[in-house]
This record gives sequence, structure tokens and C-alpha cells, in this order.
Amino acid sequence: MEKQTKETRHIIAYLDFLGAKKRICRGDTEFINQLKFIYEKAEQNCHKINNCIDNNRLTPIKQQIFSDNIVFAQEIISENIVYQVFNFILFVSAYLHQSLLAGFLVRGGITIGDLYIDNTFVSGKALIKAYQLESQIAIYPRVVVDFDVFGILSLVDDMIRKNFSLAVGDDLIYCIDGFRIIYKPPGKRIALEKIRKAILGICKYEQNFKIVQKHLWVITQFNDFCTVQKQEKYKIDVLKDYANVEQLASI
Repeated sequence: MEKQTKETRHIIAYLDFLGAKKRICRGDTEFINQLKFIYEKAEQNCHKINNCIDNNRLTPIKQQIFSDNIVFAQEIISENIVYQVFNFILFVSAYLHQSLLAGFLVRGGITIGDLYIDNTFVSGKALIKAYQLESQIAIYPRVVVDFDVFGILSLVDDMIRKNFSLAVGDDLIYCIDGFRIIYKPPGKRIALEKIRKAILGICKYEQNFKIVQKHLWVITQFNDFCTVQKQEKYKIDVLKDYANVEQLASI
């Protein structure tokens, strides 16, 4: 008899690469190669971190890829849950940075719950919850953090402020502050220039309100970050760099 699947408590990230379905259907070979590249990065990242972890404190991070979605999951060790959740968020944040620089906007959800995952199969209530966060709550290109995860992260608040922060939107939804996580003071200007270039490469104007809405959200978040960092010269001018008044009025 085959081994039975058994769900255990995991932290899980469900990520969706925005706009990928449309370009895959078009047979966009260049895009598909880019997607393959960033998927390979995910595998490399998992392999690298799993080779470095202390097995007494952390379990391996596993992944599953299907079409334009990727799942990262890590089984929870109860006595180390704060340390584990913090490090998992850092892992996902670093991958979001790689994805942005590779030309992808990502939307997703992170939660904790029951899950089964192996090399060929993933299932469980946590997967459904993470998917719901991505598809129903996130809306914009952001990775939403479930309240249960936020509650755990609040226990290491000083460490969070030092290394990364959780942003909260006007809708009171917590998500990863994707720009602060990649901010390193010595290379601030180089990092901001790379991010600016990546955003302008992704956010190309087109007459689709939903797409424009997501683009403008990303640009606004980046501009706000530049203001906080007192690096206004890197801000993106929507009317000059992205679209003009006539174009925006036409949507």
C-alpha cells in the first residue's frame, strides 16, 4: 500500500506571476525563457538555504511550480516558530526582489496552516487560504501577510524594523514592503536605479484599466519609498515616464 499523505502545520507562500497566462498563450518564447529562469532561481534558492540550515531549528523549504504559480512551504517547528517565520519571510522577500529585477510583478499570499507537500504533490487548507489571499485580497502586485503570520512577526518587532518592514495599506491589509527589504545603505543609489529601470521595463502603458491600475500602484509605492529615503531624483514621473494625460484619459 502506498504511503498515506498526512497534513502538518506549515508556513506557505503562494505566488502568481502577473500577466504570465496571457503571454504563455501567445507563445511568447522570450517571456517563457524568462519564466524558466526565475523558476530555476527558486530551485537554486531553496537548495542553497536548505544546505545551510540548522536541522534542529528549521525544516527544509520545499517548492512546487505549476504554470505561472509557485508555492514555497516549510513545516513548522513549534518551539522555533518566531525564528522560522521571520526567516521564511526574508526568503520570500529576496525572491520577490529577484523576480522584479528579472521583469516580473508578483502577487501572493502568506499564511500558516495544515499542508502536505512533497516532490510531486501539494494539498491542504493552507494552500487554499494562501490562494484566496492572492486571488481575492491582494488585488495589487503585493504579497499579503495573513493576520496569524503578522501576529507571530510582531514578537520580533525590533528585528523587523532593522531588517525589513511590513507595509499596511489604506485597506488595512498587511503585506511585505518589497522595496525596504532590498534597501542596503552602501548601495542605495545603485539599487534604486536598478529597481526604477526594472519597473519601467515592466510597466508599459496599455489601454486596459486593470493593468494600468496595477502599474500605477507599483509606481506610487516606489515613489513613496524614494521620498522616505530622500532620493527623489529616482522617482517615476507618471506623465513623462509612463503615460501622458491623453492616454490616461482614454482608459
